[in-house]
Amino acid sequence: ETSPLRNYVRLTSHVMSTYRDPELIEPLQRLRPVSDLFSNALARHLGIEPGDDFLAAIYIIESAMIFMTQDSVFLRDLTDGRLSKVDLDCFVDRAARFFAGGVTALVQEG
Repeated sequence: ETSPLRNYVRLTSHVMSTYRDPELIEPLQRLRPVSDLFSNALARHLGIEPGDDFLAAIYIIESAMIFMTQDSVFLRDLTDGRLSKVDLDCFVDRAARFFAGGVTALVQEG
């Protein structure tokens, strides 16, 4: 909870949810290379060209990641207290498999 990286991601997530604010457009555009780095690496890993279905999948992944970093109680409520935001680190492997499977399914259908 006190990790500087966690706090950075949380701050970034809050700022991203207001990305159309005129004062934030330019600073947020500087974050674009991070998203591009992620999506390009994933496309290379999957051996695909990033078409519309792939870009939709990236949007879904990034939106989910932003929500997960902002959420403070939804996971706990959804699981009747069995899991909480503190447990998100345990989800990394599951999330990677889930997102990779989803991206693969989406681009193969298209």
